[in-house]
Amino acid sequence: MVRSVPETRQMLQGGDRRSGARVARARQVHLPEEITASTMKFIDNIGPAVIPSMQRDIMDGRPSELGAQSGAVVRMGLEAGVPTPVARLYLMPVCCPRSSRPAATCLNNFCGK
Repeated sequence: MVRSVPETRQMLQGGDRRSGARVARARQVHLPEEITASTMKFIDNIGPAVIPSMQRDIMDGRPSELGAQSGAVVRMGLEAGVPTPVARLYLMPVCCPRSSRPAATCLNNFCGK
């Protein structure tokens, strides 16, 4: 779904290219220029009926590694002073699934800030 809706596709591409690259640079990690294009090509070649295991875990109420992956990007971004809005958005179903607390509070607690 994310890849087929123009607005969410743009968010995915933009979040990957901007936030992730800035966090990588802040940590002196070199990413190839074509990383976004090659990642999107990989995603586009996955059949539309395929449901990623992380999504299945969340749908079934099981723990998901999405928190570890996106959470790491958010934490590293916080340490480097780099905003990571897309990674923070990905964390919402993991750290704030049914919380009555404001989303910012949930995310900050989850990310250790």
